[in-house]
Amino acid sequence: MTVSVSSGSEVELSVTELVFDASNWSIPQAVHVTAVDDVIIEGSHFDQTAHSVTSLDAEFDGLAVSNVSVQIVDNDVPPPAASLVLSETTLLLTEGGSSGSYDVSLSRIPSSSVTVSVSSGSEVELSVTELVFDAAN
Repeated sequence: MTVSVSSGSEVELSVTELVFDASNWSIPQAVHVTAVDDVIIEGSHFDQTAHSVTSLDAEFDGLAVSNVSVQIVDNDVPPPAASLVLSETTLLLTEGGSSGSYDVSLSRIPSSSVTVSVSSGSEVELSVTELVFDAAN
Protein backbone atom coordinates (compact mmCIF):
# COMPACT_ATOMS: atom_id res chain seq x y z
CA MET A 1 0.00 0.00 0.00
CA THR A 2 1.29 3.47 -0.87
CA VAL A 3 0.20 6.67 0.86
CA SER A 4 0.92 9.83 -1.14
CA VAL A 5 1.37 13.01 0.87
CA SER A 6 1.00 16.48 -0.64
CA SER A 7 0.56 20.04 0.58
CA GLY A 8 0.10 23.61 -0.54
CA SER A 9 3.04 25.94 -1.15
CA GLU A 10 3.32 27.20 2.44
CA VAL A 11 4.93 24.04 3.88
CA GLU A 12 7.60 21.54 2.85
CA LEU A 13 7.28 17.84 3.59
CA SER A 14 10.07 15.41 4.44
CA VAL A 15 8.45 12.69 2.32
CA THR A 16 5.85 12.53 -0.41
CA GLU A 17 5.24 8.80 -0.22
CA LEU A 18 4.87 6.21 2.54
CA VAL A 19 4.94 2.50 1.75
CA PHE A 20 3.33 -0.06 4.06
CA ASP A 21 3.62 -3.82 3.57
CA ALA A 22 3.43 -7.04 5.62
CA SER A 23 6.74 -6.23 7.38
CA ASN A 24 6.00 -2.65 8.51
CA TRP A 25 2.20 -2.26 8.47
CA SER A 26 2.05 -1.42 12.22
CA ILE A 27 5.16 0.77 12.44
CA PRO A 28 4.37 4.52 12.36
CA GLN A 29 6.16 6.49 9.65
CA ALA A 30 6.82 10.17 10.31
CA VAL A 31 6.03 13.02 7.96
CA HIS A 32 8.02 16.09 9.03
CA VAL A 33 6.40 19.39 8.08
CA THR A 34 8.37 22.64 7.81
CA ALA A 35 6.86 26.09 7.24
CA VAL A 36 8.35 27.86 4.22
CA ASP A 37 10.10 31.12 5.17
CA ASP A 38 8.97 33.81 2.75
CA VAL A 39 9.00 37.61 2.77
CA ILE A 40 5.25 38.03 2.39
CA ILE A 41 3.42 39.71 5.27
CA GLU A 42 0.35 37.51 5.61
CA GLY A 43 -0.18 37.09 9.34
CA SER A 44 -1.05 33.77 10.93
CA HIS A 45 -2.43 31.46 8.23
CA PHE A 46 -3.12 27.82 7.44
CA ASP A 47 -2.00 25.17 4.99
CA GLN A 48 -2.74 21.49 5.04
CA THR A 49 -1.37 18.14 4.05
CA ALA A 50 -3.49 15.81 1.95
CA HIS A 51 -3.26 12.04 1.56
CA SER A 52 -4.27 9.53 -1.07
CA VAL A 53 -4.02 5.77 -0.69
CA THR A 54 -3.39 3.22 -3.44
CA SER A 55 -3.24 -0.50 -2.78
CA LEU A 56 -3.97 -3.86 -4.33
CA ASP A 57 -5.90 -4.56 -1.10
CA ALA A 58 -9.43 -3.39 -1.94
CA GLU A 59 -10.12 -2.46 1.70
CA PHE A 60 -7.31 0.13 1.66
CA ASP A 61 -7.34 1.28 -1.97
CA GLY A 62 -8.84 4.78 -2.17
CA LEU A 63 -9.30 4.89 1.61
CA ALA A 64 -10.33 8.35 2.82
CA VAL A 65 -7.72 9.92 5.09
CA SER A 66 -8.14 13.17 7.00
CA ASN A 67 -6.03 16.15 6.04
CA VAL A 68 -3.67 17.57 8.63
CA SER A 69 -4.20 21.29 9.19
CA VAL A 70 -1.01 23.28 9.71
CA GLN A 71 -1.19 26.70 11.35
CA ILE A 72 1.73 28.88 10.30
CA VAL A 73 2.87 31.82 12.42
CA ASP A 74 4.19 34.57 10.14
CA ASN A 75 7.66 35.87 11.06
CA ASP A 76 7.51 38.82 8.64
CA VAL A 77 6.77 42.23 10.07
CA PRO A 78 5.59 45.30 8.24
CA PRO A 79 8.16 48.05 7.80
CA PRO A 80 7.93 51.02 10.13
CA ALA A 81 5.86 53.96 8.99
CA ALA A 82 7.74 56.47 6.88
CA SER A 83 9.07 59.27 9.06
CA LEU A 84 12.07 61.48 9.71
CA VAL A 85 14.13 60.54 12.73
CA LEU A 86 15.76 63.48 14.56
CA SER A 87 18.57 62.84 17.04
CA GLU A 88 17.63 66.03 18.93
CA THR A 89 14.49 68.09 19.14
CA THR A 90 15.90 70.87 21.35
CA LEU A 91 19.28 72.64 21.15
CA LEU A 92 20.50 75.14 23.76
CA LEU A 93 22.69 77.82 22.10
CA THR A 94 24.17 81.06 23.34
CA GLU A 95 24.14 84.16 21.17
CA GLY A 96 27.47 85.16 19.70
CA GLY A 97 28.85 81.98 18.16
CA SER A 98 27.69 78.97 20.11
CA SER A 99 26.71 76.12 17.78
CA GLY A 100 25.11 72.72 17.95
CA SER A 101 23.96 70.04 15.62
CA TYR A 102 21.50 67.21 15.21
CA ASP A 103 21.26 64.22 12.89
CA VAL A 104 18.42 63.47 10.51
CA SER A 105 17.67 60.05 9.07
CA LEU A 106 14.76 58.15 7.57
CA SER A 107 12.86 55.45 9.46
CA ARG A 108 13.09 53.02 6.52
CA ILE A 109 14.66 52.62 3.10
CA PRO A 110 12.92 54.79 0.50
CA SER A 111 11.75 53.51 -2.89
CA SER A 112 13.03 56.73 -4.51
CA SER A 113 14.93 59.87 -3.59
CA VAL A 114 13.68 61.90 -0.59
CA THR A 115 14.60 65.58 -0.29
CA VAL A 116 14.24 67.32 3.07
CA SER A 117 14.31 71.12 3.13
CA VAL A 118 15.71 72.65 6.32
CA SER A 119 14.87 76.22 7.32
CA SER A 120 14.99 78.40 10.41
CA GLY A 121 13.96 81.75 11.73
CA SER A 122 16.27 84.77 11.54
CA GLU A 123 18.01 84.04 14.87
CA VAL A 124 20.05 80.99 13.74
CA GLU A 125 22.20 80.11 10.75
CA LEU A 126 22.12 76.66 9.20
CA SER A 127 25.02 74.70 7.70
CA VAL A 128 22.67 73.06 5.18
CA THR A 129 19.30 73.89 3.73
CA GLU A 130 18.64 70.61 1.97
CA LEU A 131 19.25 66.93 2.76
CA VAL A 132 18.86 64.22 0.12
CA PHE A 133 18.32 60.55 1.01
CA ASP A 134 18.13 57.55 -1.28
CA ALA A 135 18.39 53.77 -0.94
CA ALA A 136 22.20 54.00 -0.63
CA ASN A 137 22.30 56.45 2.31
